[in-house]
Amino acid sequence: MLKYIIRRVIVSIFILFLMTVMIYTIFAFAPGGPVGNTLDPNMTQEAIARLKVRYGLDQPVYLRYFYWLRSALSGDLGYSIQYSKPAADVIKSYMWNSFILAVPAIIISNLIAIPLGVLSAVKNNKFTDKMITFFTFASISSPSFFVALIFLKIFAMDLQWAPFSGMVTPGAGYTGFAYAMDVMRHAALPLSVMVFTGIAGMVIFVRSFMLNVLSQDYVRTARAKGITESSVIFKHAFRNTLIPIVTMFSGILGGLFGGSIIIESMFGWPGMGTISLGAVTFRDYPLIMASNIFFAVLMLLGYLISDIVYGLVDPRVKLD
Repeated sequence: MLKYIIRRVIVSIFILFLMTVMIYTIFAFAPGGPVGNTLDPNMTQEAIARLKVRYGLDQPVYLRYFYWLRSALSGDLGYSIQYSKPAADVIKSYMWNSFILAVPAIIISNLIAIPLGVLSAVKNNKFTDKMITFFTFASISSPSFFVALIFLKIFAMDLQWAPFSGMVTPGAGYTGFAYAMDVMRHAALPLSVMVFTGIAGMVIFVRSFMLNVLSQDYVRTARAKGITESSVIFKHAFRNTLIPIVTMFSGILGGLFGGSIIIESMFGWPGMGTISLGAVTFRDYPLIMASNIFFAVLMLLGYLISDIVYGLVDPRVKLD
């Protein structure tokens, strides 16, 4: 097990290195730049040149990447031009806000999606299955920004059950339990949108694999032996569906953080999605690299954990 984990970590580090090369190169050759966004119409060419020297933009791309990589290996991810402080500090300040949305969204989505997928497969082609299928296709066909607008109209504007945007009430000065409740009240709408738009894919995934497993010979044999239907479904069928579920689950965490850009922006939630969008708009290269590394590490960590969980879910899988 330990040798397998070490090999996986080494491969993940190599993949992360290739991703940094690709991301840095793409944004380095993209039109515009941080200097262009801070230009004064009356600024002279000498002043523009001084700004480029200050930000290191006068160097070739490969040298700029080498200097960035050398600093990143020592823990310095660069200095954010937009926030005027180290990019690592910006990530530390905002990533926990995204965790407040992403972690509950993952838990709630799976607690809803997995039972619905199993139920839909068991009730195949019956009324329950058709209703669940209708709901999932309606969910997967609805863009997150459209769902967010509907939720804002109904729950924030009409019913006034939740605030429009932000993470806390401005000027309230809440502390302790009152602060936590205020954050939860503001998180209710964006969290609901993330859950609504996130469960559909998992429901379809679980239903598809459950239908495949329920059609296998060993399931029919178990039923012929007189084993109770609940034991057939959960002990025999569902257990063999766990491996593909673990495979899909491995990419959910990074995907939720990456996909939260629109939702966080629409609800004014100060998280990783919001600062990533601002970094791209402002051409803040150090912050762009830092945020993309954050997403990439989450994704690679998810796949590493899923590979380890394989051995726990299915004893046939040997991690040698």
